[in-house]
Amino acid sequence: MKRLVTFAIAAGVFLLASMPAWAQDTQERVSFKQQLENWLPGMSAEKIQYRRQSQQALQEALIKLGAPGREAELAAACKAVAEKIGRETAKPARIWMLRQLEFNGGPECVAAVAVLLRDEDPQIRDCARRALQNNPAPEANARLLEGLNTAVDDVQRIAIINALGSLADPSSAATMAKLLAHDDPAVAAAAAKALGKIGGPQAAAALANDNITTNTIGMKLKLIQPGSFMMGSTEDYDNEMPVHKVTLTKPFYLGVYEVTQEQYERVMGTNPSNLKKSDLLPVEMVSWDDAVEFCRKLSAMEGLAYRLPTEAEWEYACRAGTTTPYSMGMTISTDQANYNGNYTYGRGANGVYRGKTMEVGSFAPNAWGLYDMHGNVWEWCLDWYDSDYYKTSPERNPTGPASGTYRVLRGGGLNSHPRHSRSAFRLDGHPPDYRSFISSFRVVREAASADPQLNALKTYAYLMCADKMLAEGKTSDAVAIYIQMTDEKKLVLSGVSNVPRRKSPTRRSLICLRPDCAEELHRVFKIVNLSLRQVIVI
Repeated sequence: MKRLVTFAIAAGVFLLASMPAWAQDTQERVSFKQQLENWLPGMSAEKIQYRRQSQQALQEALIKLGAPGREAELAAACKAVAEKIGRETAKPARIWMLRQLEFNGGPECVAAVAVLLRDEDPQIRDCARRALQNNPAPEANARLLEGLNTAVDDVQRIAIINALGSLADPSSAATMAKLLAHDDPAVAAAAAKALGKIGGPQAAAALANDNITTNTIGMKLKLIQPGSFMMGSTEDYDNEMPVHKVTLTKPFYLGVYEVTQEQYERVMGTNPSNLKKSDLLPVEMVSWDDAVEFCRKLSAMEGLAYRLPTEAEWEYACRAGTTTPYSMGMTISTDQANYNGNYTYGRGANGVYRGKTMEVGSFAPNAWGLYDMHGNVWEWCLDWYDSDYYKTSPERNPTGPASGTYRVLRGGGLNSHPRHSRSAFRLDGHPPDYRSFISSFRVVREAASADPQLNALKTYAYLMCADKMLAEGKTSDAVAIYIQMTDEKKLVLSGVSNVPRRKSPTRRSLICLRPDCAEELHRVFKIVNLSLRQVIVI
């Protein structure tokens, strides 16, 4: 019996001596970072299966360290794990470490985990993606975006997109908007869902800004979608009559700004402008012939088709969905455009007369993001001028008379009466070789036909953004998003329209104002693999 007791005591002493620091008296408060540094090097693929108890103890210790007042110790512990991940070769050990960092850690941890997004093993990549997705550190979103650029395949790309959607960081919105045009429909659909989760004005703005591209000479071009509008005016001049419907069936890119002196010189090798105080001033002293030659040379440089806008395209873009004399309303002020402020239009007030051109973008843009459509310099259009053309103009894609003597100028200039800066005003025409200190242009670049799937994904993303705003009580912001969508759709969600109580739809039930929208809405949701319970037409 004594021998048994002696053996038991000796065994107990041996066990206590062999116990690791984390299992001894908790009052000793041995540095957790030191424990990790002592313990992690011994991990290997062969030993890890026997370390279940150690794993559990370490996980519990991490949780305890998360208690209030121990944030610094937790950060040090997580940093120790992060430092070991890069050197660890055993797959089970790496996976386990990633799981420890999934809900903890600062910038160092995020950086270490992000490296593993490029690991050869798909399971390691997936664990790294999950660790970043659930990490509260603000750097996690940026690291996932970096990982998206280096994704090895579309499967990983979709997983990272889903993670970004879960984080719902507004800084991801622009990247998600660009991915809507990805070659793989599954990637594009995942991006649309992520945009919907991000929601808010940032996602809506990203969808709108995704329609802007920059060419090789730094020229920004806005994608103008097809649509219909009423062209002309009954207010002032016979050559603006009759008011008639015009339908443009093809999208096109239009210069966000008038062509600048710097851009013109890069293409043509010369700057003919009268005022040369800034590279951002619009080029002037340019004839129609000069503008056409600029487009020809730029097309050759880029291998893309550039040209001047037709009159119809110019007025459609200038109005930006409005029917008023100006894109900003019934009248205009010199705070909104550069024209001769000694004169007024309508109930407008007198303003300043600057007597010189202003740098492009000096005033607020119209609703489609186009600057200086009113005033500053006159802009050449592609068409021949005919004062009676509107009487015989075709409804679809008019391009002007087949021949003529003069070309069309639009928009008004720095010395113009505000009446001549209206959206509908047509200057009486000038010969193609006419040059003036107020004659300039902006360009059109041909665009491919609209992609039905891309449009559907954008529609879905817009709807989900608005849905999130409505859930947050931001109805006015949601309505603003619907305005950004094409007038042909006229889509609204529950909460925007006054619908009888008995017709209140459940979530993912949409209300539309036109019966022919119902089929399209079902198609939109089908593309992103989501069901739409019902469409209520009111």
